[in-house]
Amino acid sequence: MIVDKNTNIYVGDTKIGKICQGDNVIYNILPIPSEYQKVEWIASSGTQYIKSEIIPNVNTFYDMKIESTNYQFWVFGCDKEWEDTGFGFQGMSFRFASQQYYLGFYNNTYQEIHPLNHNILSFVSYVEPNKIIINDNQFDIITNTIQTDLELYLFGQNRNNTAVDMSVGKIYYLKFYDNSTLIADFVPCYRKSDNEIGLYDVIRKKFYTNSGTGIFIKGNDVR
Repeated sequence: MIVDKNTNIYVGDTKIGKICQGDNVIYNILPIPSEYQKVEWIASSGTQYIKSEIIPNVNTFYDMKIESTNYQFWVFGCDKEWEDTGFGFQGMSFRFASQQYYLGFYNNTYQEIHPLNHNILSFVSYVEPNKIIINDNQFDIITNTIQTDLELYLFGQNRNNTAVDMSVGKIYYLKFYDNSTLIADFVPCYRKSDNEIGLYDVIRKKFYTNSGTGIFIKGNDVR
């Protein structure tokens, strides 16, 4: 993150906010448009998903806050088949209904990530190669070698342009980077005109809504 002489805040080449002086707001991330209302989170019941229009590559990184209370919350993912040319992250999984772990997918290999304590609410930061930070604990991970033409689906996986593994969980924020450049910053919100719930990307200036069935659940309004 860089702050220029005019107190604008940049991640890579993308302006994401401004630090002000005097009696003004000290730190302000660029807002979503006024026709949308930001909320604490949005959640899927297991039938909703979002097409992100993001195609991952070897330089794709992410940062997010999620909450998973159910078996296998696929936050995002894409693959051709199981363990075949995929990229994704599973926020909670179980082995024999007891051992809890996170699951990362980096091309042809899934990697289990075992923290000392698995939290339902998780802060996940993968912003440099071969390292991931989950709730302030750093883990070494395999090298991402993904090459694909499939976009990531959120709240599930895109398996050859078919939604699979749609699951229950919450997203509080979700950001994607190409190297250090912020390419997507998804903000949970709803459209005021019709109460449609989704994620607004402040980088691409687009509202992303449910491509599945049913409706998302939303948290409280955020001022």
